[in-house]
Amino acid sequence: MNIAISPEQNLLLACARSPFDRQSRDTIRNLLKERINWDRFFQLTRAHKIVPLCYLHLKEESLSVPENVLNRLHHAYILNSIKSLDLYSHLIKTLNAFSEANIDAVPIKGPILSWMLYERLSVRTFTDLDILIRPEKYEDAARILEACSYRPVEKGYSGAFIKDYIRHHTFEKSSPSGKPLGIEIHWNFYANRILKFDMDIVWRSLQSIELDGHQFLTLSPEYTLLHLAVNLRIHGYLNFRHYSDLSALLECYGKSLDWKRILRQAAVNRQKTALYYALWFSSDLCGGRVPPGILEKLKPPKLQKKILALFIDKRKIVDGYIPQNYKLFCDTVNFLTIDSPAESWRLIWLTGITHFHILRKRYIGSVSWGGIFGLIISPFRRLIKKIEDILSNRNT
Repeated sequence: MNIAISPEQNLLLACARSPFDRQSRDTIRNLLKERINWDRFFQLTRAHKIVPLCYLHLKEESLSVPENVLNRLHHAYILNSIKSLDLYSHLIKTLNAFSEANIDAVPIKGPILSWMLYERLSVRTFTDLDILIRPEKYEDAARILEACSYRPVEKGYSGAFIKDYIRHHTFEKSSPSGKPLGIEIHWNFYANRILKFDMDIVWRSLQSIELDGHQFLTLSPEYTLLHLAVNLRIHGYLNFRHYSDLSALLECYGKSLDWKRILRQAAVNRQKTALYYALWFSSDLCGGRVPPGILEKLKPPKLQKKILALFIDKRKIVDGYIPQNYKLFCDTVNFLTIDSPAESWRLIWLTGITHFHILRKRYIGSVSWGGIFGLIISPFRRLIKKIEDILSNRNT
């Protein structure tokens, strides 16, 4: 993928790579010889939420970086460290409350992922906490959080719809900073879709790690990789920070990863295409060291790749592209990355039948869709209207 990008973006990509070795330093040192728009670079680091990584790389080249730039990055790094420690303390309290109520809880992403990848809490940025629970414990977990002054964020969905389709729920409480403190409860990797990820084997594969004298259950490296890939797909492959995470994970665990298990679970859960693009972009953007032959085993058909290229590419990811309608963009990308075309239409039909009223609000309204999005969404609109007619005739 030979797309011309700016010196600032090239420097960003170099800093997003996890190895702090001689090769990384040489690459960054050569890039610093170019004319860098430092205001633009700082904007990119904040937009992509990788300020800590950029600071840790660039402080090693302090003679080539303007002092005011390093000071800005250092200030942001310190603020992130303070915030990370605060969120970590809330995570401990929440997990202790869940444990007392006999609720198995697994922290995902956030501070635990930062520790897994860098053995430091301050290298990743995160604004909330994500915790995985078993689906049958959702009501108990909700009661515990409400007893701890958290309140569910209501979006007008029924409890059944949240449990069977959304598969995660956000709880918030006020904090001294004025910004709400958020905890997101999950019970499946694949959210906001009719597909489900088989979580039984995920729970059987949990590992234990120690952090600051505390023992935590966490996802194995294999399922951490799959979770990041699925999360990237759900968000339209626009989350640049997760490509950096994948690169770091491949660096830390690459030699010990069970690729047979990863490929098998990607196939069983119909996430081969999701995994392909996650690994491909991680390799292309952040130098993720994917073992030879893995991408070839996951590679989707050429036509599927060409169509997806109309929506997502390296430039959009690095630019921090924000679609006019984010939900529609992500839904379209998800539709285009389903492993089987026949499966795509089957899932569209099942989703339309099962969650018709929600989809009607999502896709049918006063908004007019033009261009490529108009072409993509047109079948959805016609299908939903047809279902509405059928349901109306049944009622009469």
